[in-house]
Amino acid sequence: NYLNEHTAKGHEYKTVGYLTTTIRIDSGLDPDHEKCAKSQARRHAYETYDHIEGQAIIAERNAHAGDDGVVDKKEKKALEDAHKKQLLSRQRGIAQFRPYRTAVWMKEGIRRRMPGKKGSGKREPTVKTEASDTLPKTIRQLLATEGDQVGGEPNSDTTVVHGWVKSVRRQKKVAFAQISDGTDLNSRGLQVVFEKPELADNLTIGTSVAVTGSLVQSLGAGQRLEFQARSVDVVGACDSEAYPIQKKSHTTEYLRENAQFRARTNEIARMLRVRHAAKRAFDDYYEASGLLYTAPRRRRLNGFVNVHAPIITLNDCEGGGEVFRVVPDSQTSAPEQLSSSTSSKDVQAPPEFFGSPAYLTVSSQLHLEVFASALSRVYTLQPAFRAEGSHTNRHLSEFWMLEAEMSFMNDLDQVMDVAEASIRHTLRDPRLQFTLYSHLPQSSFTGEPLPIEKYLGDKWPRITYTQAIEVIQRGFGFDSITWGDSLSAEQERWIARECGHGLPLFVTDYPTSLKPFYMQGNQPTSDEVGRSTVACFDLLVPEIGELAGGSLREENFERLQEAVANHGLDPGHYKWYTDLRRFGTTPHGGFGIGFERFISWMGGWENIRECIPAPRWKGRCIL
Repeated sequence: NYLNEHTAKGHEYKTVGYLTTTIRIDSGLDPDHEKCAKSQARRHAYETYDHIEGQAIIAERNAHAGDDGVVDKKEKKALEDAHKKQLLSRQRGIAQFRPYRTAVWMKEGIRRRMPGKKGSGKREPTVKTEASDTLPKTIRQLLATEGDQVGGEPNSDTTVVHGWVKSVRRQKKVAFAQISDGTDLNSRGLQVVFEKPELADNLTIGTSVAVTGSLVQSLGAGQRLEFQARSVDVVGACDSEAYPIQKKSHTTEYLRENAQFRARTNEIARMLRVRHAAKRAFDDYYEASGLLYTAPRRRRLNGFVNVHAPIITLNDCEGGGEVFRVVPDSQTSAPEQLSSSTSSKDVQAPPEFFGSPAYLTVSSQLHLEVFASALSRVYTLQPAFRAEGSHTNRHLSEFWMLEAEMSFMNDLDQVMDVAEASIRHTLRDPRLQFTLYSHLPQSSFTGEPLPIEKYLGDKWPRITYTQAIEVIQRGFGFDSITWGDSLSAEQERWIARECGHGLPLFVTDYPTSLKPFYMQGNQPTSDEVGRSTVACFDLLVPEIGELAGGSLREENFERLQEAVANHGLDPGHYKWYTDLRRFGTTPHGGFGIGFERFISWMGGWENIRECIPAPRWKGRCIL
């Protein structure tokens, strides 16, 4: 038994060591990433040591065992000590590899051995990424694939890089240009050296170019590699005098007015990359909990299916009336098109294109319940629209919502647990952290936790709406708010700071009158007689206010019909929704996270108009 145990343990270490060899670090971006490579090398060395020593233990055991496979107590003690030493070495190696300070990607397409008996041959399905040979290498790919092969001399003079000129410096015998194609995480781009200064004569800020030359080690400070140009082709000329984006700081309002160019600025480009990384991290949580480089035996599938809910809907999910009507342009008649003899009363309204009034969705929640009734757990990230005239820093007319719906769930705490876990997982994702802080030098966080890590410690506190009202009344007086009032944005931020102690705060059990019709009602307690509440929550953060909201959904047909009537809604418009309760209903719940608010809160952008590629609000729709 002891021999079999160590044989299995040795196979486990072999599996871990094999997985570790598949990990790759994108270490060619700038000199700071050398630390990432060294950290990875240390871990790889420890993992390899584990495998070798594990095999040595087994070999030693076989050499000292008798014919009956029995080892004396002294030998057994020596083997156990070696095993402990082995585990300590592995823990020491992992401790020096902190994913929040490095970005780690597993090379896709690597086959990973599943845990099982030695030689069982069980493997995970191989996912292969087809690379196109016709696509030229991006600057990021060039630095990653050829950066470690570069010596002091040019290794090739036929490499071509593409990008936009960010700056040009001309000297008597040499010229320099900084070009970027947007793929480098910190937007620094690549320094191009022109030993023939005349090659840079036609280069101006904003010009798109194709530069042929070679990647070499840089002789100057500020970058590890540079590109030695042999020739340059101007792909698209740019009038430097008229170009809106100059090499200087621009106000946010100026960039909103020139929305077609604002993605070329470093800050907006970083925001777009953060959105991309956040989406990937959320997808990773809902589809499989665990980082991409996590061993298969540690991955725990959460079982959500990503679905695409309708954008055009026949009803208002929230019941607030702030919806955009969908009408074909061909069916609208301008007043000047009517003859002077035709009165407006004689003009008949054209038939509805869809047979009944249609609107742009304000939330995908009702439709997600349809899909959850068949797939159990679903989620989506897609746009929503709201025709409200707010001009605050947290409102948009077009925004994105991440929404999830789960069947067979009758506990509000479970819904909050999933919402909290998904956000925590995303904040902890090393790719997101690396992208979020790519504009800062790596030395800024050496030995220090990242700013967003303060949200990853204790479990986020939870209070009821009634308790929140009491805290506000104690802080601002009993006349400041009464039970049944909505919390203002200022009160939400204040209560998050006061009760959350720096962490996001869940506020639950709001009055029925403040929430939509589909939320499940609570049974009143002895101290809440006459107060009707629903099983719901809002997630509040000090900087933003409301970040997310969710609830248990009413699964009883009769009670849902009554709620529709009490909210003054047309039962006919919601027949398809209430029918879900007539045929195989289940207890279920879900939530929605405002994606732009999440990006604003996490990244420190004060206004969510800087957290979306093309912001729209009342009176403004550019692009």
